[in-house]
Parts: sequence; C-alpha cells; structure tokens
Amino acid sequence: MDVILTFEELSDYVARHYGKRIDLTREGEFSIRAVYHAGLLSQSVSLRVAAIDDNCLTIAFKGGVLLSMLVKGFRGAINDKLGAGILIYKNNFLIIDLKVIPQAQAIASAIKIREITPSDTSLIIKADLK
Repeated sequence: MDVILTFEELSDYVARHYGKRIDLTREGEFSIRAVYHAGLLSQSVSLRVAAIDDNCLTIAFKGGVLLSMLVKGFRGAINDKLGAGILIYKNNFLIIDLKVIPQAQAIASAIKIREITPSDTSLIIKADLK
C-alpha cells in the first residue's frame, strides 16, 4: 500500500502540535529540505531516509553547528510527547523508532514500512500490512 503525506499536512501537524513553523520541499530524488523558522531566524536542513529496519527509521541530515543545536533542542522539546522514540546519533543522524513512540505503536504493529521517497509535494510511504 502507498500512504501519501503532503508537505502541507506535515507542516500543519508540526505547527499544531509543537508550535514550530517548518516549510518542506523536495530537494532531490531521495531527499527533502526542511526550513525551520524561529522568529526572524531560519535554518534549513537536508533530510533523507538512510535506512528502514523493522519500522525504525534512520534519517540522515546535513547542516551546520547551529542546526545540530536546533535538532537537539527540538528533540528535547518533543521528548515529553514522543518518549524515547527519537535518538540523535553522531550529530548527523536521527533514529526514529516507531515501536517506542506511544502515538505510533498501533501503526507500527499493523504495517511494515518498506520505503519512503519524496515527490514534488509529498512523502510517499510504501508499506505492507502485517
């Protein structure tokens, strides 16, 4: 099955639940660019899914020192809502374990994610029912 999450839906979700404004655009065949807005300052990051293993996503990101600080701060801000489901590895990888995040456990038990790729306006998630 294919699940399509538009960039607009994702941006709206982040704004509603975390009070952060981000803009998402396709950057390449396998990556997207996320721009995080903090008042007058903006910081962008390139993101791509580096690996998927049993609904545990490894997301590679590229950015500067400020970006690493923002990622760590953002992770701290959402830790209460997501538990220990997001880890930062060597400052340029995020590991998101859907099985550990309370809001994603039901989905993780029902599907197995095979692939996540960007289109011009969305993320396409290819998954199989378990």
